[in-house]
Amino acid sequence: QVAVIAGTCAASAAVWAQCSDVVIMSDKGNLFVTAPSLLGDKVGSADAAVANGTVHIACDDDVSAVTAARDVLAFLPSNNISCPAECDCVPAANVFPAADAATTVAAVCDDGSIVEIRKGFGTDSVTAFGRMTGASVGVVAAYGTLTADDCSKIASFVGLCDAFSIPVVTLIDTVGYDVTVDSELDGNAKAAAVLTKAYANATTVKVALVTGKAYGPAFMTFAGKASGADTVLALDTAVISALVPEAAATILYNDRILAGEDKQAVLADYLANDASAQAVAAKGAIDDVVTAADAYAKLLGSLDILASKRVSTLDKKHVV
Repeated sequence: QVAVIAGTCAASAAVWAQCSDVVIMSDKGNLFVTAPSLLGDKVGSADAAVANGTVHIACDDDVSAVTAARDVLAFLPSNNISCPAECDCVPAANVFPAADAATTVAAVCDDGSIVEIRKGFGTDSVTAFGRMTGASVGVVAAYGTLTADDCSKIASFVGLCDAFSIPVVTLIDTVGYDVTVDSELDGNAKAAAVLTKAYANATTVKVALVTGKAYGPAFMTFAGKASGADTVLALDTAVISALVPEAAATILYNDRILAGEDKQAVLADYLANDASAQAVAAKGAIDDVVTAADAYAKLLGSLDILASKRVSTLDKKHVV
């Protein structure tokens, strides 16, 4: 279901719209439960809907909104056992590592194929539909520090991809979840749990590539074998650590530091022998270490191997 909001969508109608898989809103649209006349002009606008994640795609006008709906539908099959139509493609530039999340997504998707979802909400992550050699994929790029908004955005997107058995490619360069007081008071642990559950419950193909940093529980969520990742790759320059490396080195090698050894030397030892991609691969936590030049081909190979993946699950109730 795709909702296109081109005018006033109020009260119960706003709730119905939010039940859709994708919500697209024209700049002329208004979406609210309680009228702006009662709460003020800040509510109901497209800008407000983008900021709070209520809409997936915001457009300048009605024509653009309808076009966006067509673009989204082109990625989705009619059901979860049908294959979406493949398209002719122009390969991506495949430049790794990239400077930010959006550039990293562009590096793996066919040129001009990207439709970003919830842009402007959860600003340290990107979720987007795209194509790799013409086939539909959902791409998640987690960069920086993940807030509750980032967690909600990614969890919802992974659930949508899973509903249609669209492969999820996750690109990771994050120090983990936000560590501010506000985030803790807002219940960031709950948001992180919802995100982790979304990945663990998804039975679609899940391929992860660590392009830079992957620290703490964020690595477990996106690329942990216990979370059901099918294939986990890492660039040879990646750093994967249970904690921020400075903290981990201090804890693991505290005896050496107390004995007078230089802290920077201890940190360098930890990075080389415990947190490097090669060290983590030797422990079996990731499947392969790849160079920047080979990363794209390795992603395509993993998706090809997993194309026939099918998972039968037992009937069960879900805990909210």
